[in-house]
Amino acid sequence: MRLTSFGIAIFLSILSGIVISTSESAFPWRTDFIASLDFTHSQVSKDAVISELDSHADTSGLRIAKVVADPNDFFNSRSLYVFGHGGPSEPQDIDWFKPGMHGQFRPARDFGSASLNGPYVYSGSHEAVTEFVA
Repeated sequence: MRLTSFGIAIFLSILSGIVISTSESAFPWRTDFIASLDFTHSQVSKDAVISELDSHADTSGLRIAKVVADPNDFFNSRSLYVFGHGGPSEPQDIDWFKPGMHGQFRPARDFGSASLNGPYVYSGSHEAVTEFVA
C-alpha cells in the first residue's frame, strides 16, 4: 500500500511539472491567448508598429508581449517585450519554471534588431481582446 501511494505521488508530481512547464511555454506571463503575427509585407515601419501596439495596450488595458528567443541560445532563452505602460522600465530577469531557461521582461522600446514577426501573448477583458483580434 505504501509503495503504491509513493508511486502515485511521484507520478502526480512529474505530471504536475509537465503541466506547469507546458502552460508556461504556451502562455508566459500568465496570459490567456497567443497569436502569431507576420509583418513581412507590411508598409508600416517597425517603430510605427511598436508605437501602435504600445498605444493599444495603454488605451484598452490589454497586456501584450512579444515572445523572443535569443538566436544564440534558441532552446534555453525566452524574453518578453512588453507593450504599453504596464511593462518594465528596465529589463528584469524572468524566473522560468523550466530548469536552464532564462530571459528577461523588457520594454518594447528595446526591440533593437529583434523581428516583429512571431508569437505574441495577450490577456485582458473580453472587449479588449475582441478589439485586438479585429
